[in-house]
Formats: sequence, structure tokens, C-alpha cells
Amino acid sequence: MTDNLIAIQNIEKSYFTRQGLLGWDKHEERILKNLSLNIKTNQIFGLIGESGSGKSTLAKIILLMTKFKGDIYFKDLNLNDLNRAELRKLRSKMQIVFQNPYSSLNPMHRIGEIIAEPLKIHKVMDHIAIGNRVNELIELVGLSLDALNKYPHEFSGGQRQRIAIARALSLNPEFLILDEPVSALDVSVQAQIINLLVDLKNQFNLTYLFISHNLDLVRLICDEIAIMYFGQIIETGPTELVYQNPQHPYTKLLLSCILKPDTTIGSLPIINDERTVKSLRGCPFFQHCPYAQNKCQDVAPLLEASSGEPNHQFACHYPEPA
Repeated sequence: MTDNLIAIQNIEKSYFTRQGLLGWDKHEERILKNLSLNIKTNQIFGLIGESGSGKSTLAKIILLMTKFKGDIYFKDLNLNDLNRAELRKLRSKMQIVFQNPYSSLNPMHRIGEIIAEPLKIHKVMDHIAIGNRVNELIELVGLSLDALNKYPHEFSGGQRQRIAIARALSLNPEFLILDEPVSALDVSVQAQIINLLVDLKNQFNLTYLFISHNLDLVRLICDEIAIMYFGQIIETGPTELVYQNPQHPYTKLLLSCILKPDTTIGSLPIINDERTVKSLRGCPFFQHCPYAQNKCQDVAPLLEASSGEPNHQFACHYPEPA
């Protein structure tokens, strides 16, 4: 038995595109490369990475929305070993809240229909029980029962996100993926939604994978974090430990954008944006790293624990200047 709710092991994901004048040359582009991480029960796990690093792709893989190589465990169950009926039942335990609350809600349906839809699809209760459950959920997220007869366009962005959260909670999930859940909202509304999510987590013992670009917000609410760069986890560990003592050069550069000038992390050279990142055998950050050496180009660093901190791991041959 393990205290991990979600365990991701050696995940790889590639897309194939056509190249050449006539489009006959088939080209494989690897999005995720040998990615592994563990999310403990009842924690908020933060996933940080720039656009295109593979965060949303990983979210789709966890929810089995796309094909992949590797293994995903929910508690002690390997999702690759489950049949269609077992997977259908398990999907009710894993839900997602998307970044844009308007595009994730069907504009042609009333709010009551939107929240009730997962209950009808999974056939977990009768019509009367579904109505009672929908009433309970809409009040749970801070909206009145009058909202159930309205359409998504009649609500603000924050209210629509509350509706999306109510729908995600309809099947009593244990695990929620929050894919940039507040980035499209005003700052004051962001605080309200974050407070709601934290309250719901504590009330229902939920586990979150929180995907975000907001470094301050991740530090505030996440128990552990992982830093992604070009489809790989380059550093992971308890949130405050990573923020206070980052080891990978990319993590240092990322956190230097938010830390105060008197930080002890030190400064790094400015990245030359004209250089492009190509497929490398070694470290994906090689071309931008101020500490890189020949070994970094040829040998991929492994995700290993730092000295004295077994829970703090990073993938770097030379975390300090040579």
C-alpha cells in the first residue's frame, strides 16, 4: 500500500506531423519524455511550466483523454490493466476544471442541465435524486437556486467557474485537475475562487493537481510542486523547500522573476531568445544554461535527490557554477 493517490511512471507522448513540400515525410515530435511524479492523497500538487512545456498534455493523459506510453496508477490500480467498464467507473473519481469557464460550458444548456449531465451519463441515481444533488451542488459553490434555470452567458466569469466546479464535484471525485482555473479571471475574483477550492478540498478530503503560471499563488496553496521544461520534470519537492533552495538553473531563473532583490539565489545571465531549442540527447535546458558543459549536451541528467533532502529532486549535472 502507498500514500500516493496518483503515481505517474515513465510517461512518453509523441505527435506525428507531415513535413516536406508535399507533406510525405513523417516526423515524430516528443511532447513528454520519460516523465514520472507522485501525487499524495489529500494534497495540492502544483505543476509549473511555460506554455508548450506539456502541462495540459499531461492532464489529458492522467484522465485517459489521449494515448500514451507508460503507466498511471490510481491508488494501487494500474489504469492500463483495467477494462472499459472499470475505466468508466474510475473516471468518476477523477475530474477536471478547465481554464476558460465559458468555453467549458455548453451555451445551449441551462445550468441545471450542465451540472446534472455527469450524473445522467454515469446513471448513479434516479431523476429525483439528481435534482436534489444539483440543488445541493449549486448552493455548495455559493450560487442561488435561481441560477439553475439560466444559461452560461448570463453569468460573470467567476460565477461560470463556480458552475464548472459544481459540475466537477457532481460525482463525488477524489482527484481534481485544476488547469489554470483562475488565470482568465479578475484578481479579486481569483481570490474568491481559490478560497472556495481550498474550502472544498478540506471539506471533502480532495486531492488537487494545480496547473498554473502564477508562481506566488502556487507557493501560497501547494504542498509540493514540480517544474516542467520541454516535456520533462526538472525539479520537484516540497513547495517551500524548492522556493527557498532551488537547484536547477532553470528553476533559479524562473523564481528570480518573483523573489526580492536581496535574495541569496543570485543572478543568472539573460537568456538569448534568438537561440532555438532543438532535440537533444542531453539536458533540454543545455542551450540556455549558463553552467552547461559538454556532458550536458550528450548525457540526460537523472532526477535525483539533493544531499540531505530526499524529497527534493532535480535533474542537473552541475547545479552550481563549475
